[in-house]
Amino acid sequence: MKALLVTLRQYRKARLKSWPWIFAYTVIAFSNAFASEDNSYAAIAKRLATPTIVDIMGEAKKIENTITDAARPERGGNETFNLYCTVCHGTGAAGSPKFGCKSAWEPRKAKGMKTLLQHAMNGFNFMPAKGTCLDCSQNEIEDAIHYMIDNSSKDDSACAK
Repeated sequence: MKALLVTLRQYRKARLKSWPWIFAYTVIAFSNAFASEDNSYAAIAKRLATPTIVDIMGEAKKIENTITDAARPERGGNETFNLYCTVCHGTGAAGSPKFGCKSAWEPRKAKGMKTLLQHAMNGFNFMPAKGTCLDCSQNEIEDAIHYMIDNSSKDDSACAK
């Protein structure tokens, strides 16, 4: 029993002597680990981003999920349409005006660009807000609308398909 008490005393003394070293080592290890990383907002957003693969019209597209798109250049109307809008407007799904169909776009053109942009940004009937492009800016949505309207002014040959 006496030997056990001596061992316990030695253990307590050793433990009390070593805790400052353990604490110091822990502080140094963690400070070095965090000091070496870039903790800017953009760097954190990049580390948190996870790529997603989406099937659009039978074609696999890799989409980067980002917190901020400040560094991303704006897409043009053609690119925005081909990436997002073509899902519904390419086929006329859920009553959407079909791309290239003049008779489907004429009544919408008559409402004015302001109304069309408002419907596209906030959603209208079966169209969700911003369509399927949650990271698009208002300018990109407006460019896509202009692209669809400009390419629907020829004839109604696209309506029958």
